[in-house]
Amino acid sequence: MKQIFKAMAGPTFRADRANQILLAGATLESVLAKDYNIDLTHNAAFELLYTHDGRMLMKQYHELYLQLAERYQLTYILETPTWRANRDWIYRLGYDHKDAAKVNQHAVQFIRETQHGKNCEVIISGSVGPRQNDFDSASAMTSDESALYHSEQIRAFALLDVDIITARAFNESNEAIGVVKACSSVGIPVVIAFKVDNDGNLASGEPLGKAIARVDQGTRLYPTYYTLYCDNLETVQRLIRRERLVHRSGYWNERLHGIQTTAKTSAFDVMSVKGHFPNLNIVGGCGFDFSTLDEMCRQFIAE
Repeated sequence: MKQIFKAMAGPTFRADRANQILLAGATLESVLAKDYNIDLTHNAAFELLYTHDGRMLMKQYHELYLQLAERYQLTYILETPTWRANRDWIYRLGYDHKDAAKVNQHAVQFIRETQHGKNCEVIISGSVGPRQNDFDSASAMTSDESALYHSEQIRAFALLDVDIITARAFNESNEAIGVVKACSSVGIPVVIAFKVDNDGNLASGEPLGKAIARVDQGTRLYPTYYTLYCDNLETVQRLIRRERLVHRSGYWNERLHGIQTTAKTSAFDVMSVKGHFPNLNIVGGCGFDFSTLDEMCRQFIAE
């Protein structure tokens, strides 16, 4: 599957992939907390890998999406539960930092087991999270520091031959640039999912469009695409209304291919904003209701 992403890197990606629809899951950690009442320490879903019940819960989570992917013959982005499996968070959870490589290895093995026997294509995505929950200018990394820091996890994924890296809920552009540089150094594709507040800005204060443009300029358009991570679709609607953001960045809405929210939403709400993003081709990410996802798949395919 990796060659698919390599073929669509750079500015030709939008033309090559405009008609292909991908299926993505909702936020695993939010679903486990809200739908299954699972209290994850530091939102570290990877710890569920080490119990039978935890593995079964995560398989149940993915099963819904795999069923939909089979039904509509979509490609499912099957993401590892490793958002917290970098050096700092591993340490906070009581592991030795040397355990990080093993945790990521176990996560990829679990994902490969989950896809086994399914009659649909999958993209195995290595999930990478930010070093800190919140942006702190005093301790923020430079892009080079970020590349060095995140390369440990990214190199582990590259050795395990995942198809793509997803850097989820990043809150400032320097750290995102570092992740992209680390991915570029080992030749693995990467998606940047920026987290924005209710005003549509990153925690660093950067407008979304400016952050996307800055990463693209600093990495020669290396990211395969971007997705938006926010609390609800009202944030997206506010972004749409902020025409000055579009004029400032010029093309940020074209680089956005998916929207992920922590709150559930309806198929109607998603379709209402789809027209503002010409390359929005990722279904899912906004809830865990089967009928809603089924409706969204049908509507995306019908267009």
